[in-house]
Amino acid sequence: MAAPASALAARMHALPRNELADLAELIARVCAVSTGADTRDELAFPSAHAETREHDDLVELTARMCHASADALSLANAALSEHVPPWAVEDVLLSPDLLPRIFATLELEDGAAAAACSAWLRCWIDTDEQRRGLRPAELGPLPPGFDLEHVSGLAAHPSGEMMAFTLRGNNAVIFVLDPSLQEVRQILSGPTCISFCFSENRLFACMSGARIISYSTDSFDEVARYTEEELDYEEYYDSVVGPNGMVHAVATYDDPDELDQEGVSEAIVAFDPMTLERRLHFGLGVFSKEIYGLAFIGDELYAGDRRGRSIRVFSLAGVHLREIKGDWREPCRLLHHSSRLYLSEQRGDGEEEEVEEEEEEASGEVEATWSEDRKAAGKRIFVLTPEGETLQVWKTDSDISGMYIFGRVLIAKVGAYMAGEFITLKGI
Repeated sequence: MAAPASALAARMHALPRNELADLAELIARVCAVSTGADTRDELAFPSAHAETREHDDLVELTARMCHASADALSLANAALSEHVPPWAVEDVLLSPDLLPRIFATLELEDGAAAAACSAWLRCWIDTDEQRRGLRPAELGPLPPGFDLEHVSGLAAHPSGEMMAFTLRGNNAVIFVLDPSLQEVRQILSGPTCISFCFSENRLFACMSGARIISYSTDSFDEVARYTEEELDYEEYYDSVVGPNGMVHAVATYDDPDELDQEGVSEAIVAFDPMTLERRLHFGLGVFSKEIYGLAFIGDELYAGDRRGRSIRVFSLAGVHLREIKGDWREPCRLLHHSSRLYLSEQRGDGEEEEVEEEEEEASGEVEATWSEDRKAAGKRIFVLTPEGETLQVWKTDSDISGMYIFGRVLIAKVGAYMAGEFITLKGI
């Protein structure tokens, strides 16, 4: 505590003697209330006996009392803030060289600093782009004929140099765009494309009928193809490339009744990046039922356990390492960017049907009795650390039906899956 006390004492030294005595008596009274000790006895009511104490002695006693009580310390800081010397205002608080460096370290939760003065507001705005935390942004001008509202699926190359997407009602064609959103290529995939992902030199597309096709990112010619013939899966979806290059995808059953059986869940399958041969098959029985969302952080695979309302973490070998719980309802989509995990959610199991029934029966009257979490379910994006700590919860008024990262922005699809709109968020 010596260092903070010394710093506080140095600031008190600049006070005139009468102001210091008044502050000391006020702090003594605050300490007496908050700590239960009558510190005024030691101070002997400085406002009345200031002449009997040296200035240094009075400063030392007052600073010591400040650090005996949080309330007293807050009071002292507020009082001393009115006694900032002019040189400190010009050379420190309004320094054009120092302010940008200070504001570059501030996060969104420090936004109150922008209200201090116009100079601080300007500096907050100037450093906004480098500040992490989701907030609306503009994606930029779109090319003629390109409308995000018609996009049904989207994936970005790791370099940010290209983006692939499919259009609603035309999932047999994959469109590839460059960073300026100009069309580079159209890939006629044949079967309906369910999901796709990029590695450095491949585009992997999960197709209907439990098929996966890889394309070269140089020529966009087909390189390899895999069709499931041994395992009883209907399709692969929600694909992601691991740090070892292998393609991981969620496998769902041909017969939906399979998931109704005790101990049966969806699984994760990993494929060789060159040949698309199946290399790993894991997660059976670990998840409550469905798997929603896959994302890699380092050497660990994060997978959303929908009905378990949790995130399961696996090693590259497919070993289940741990489970992460949070304030979200059912995970829907997982994305990773720069050591942060982004989770979108959906309403709890069976709640969608409850919503429809209750809206019909009570026209919203029953919804008024719901908890705030239940009302917000499906309309939030959670920003998490790899350990599962919540850093931010971004909210909107409509359900989030899709979530993608392209370059330095997160694109959220809001509203119905087939008819929603896209919102662009910066600060990832």
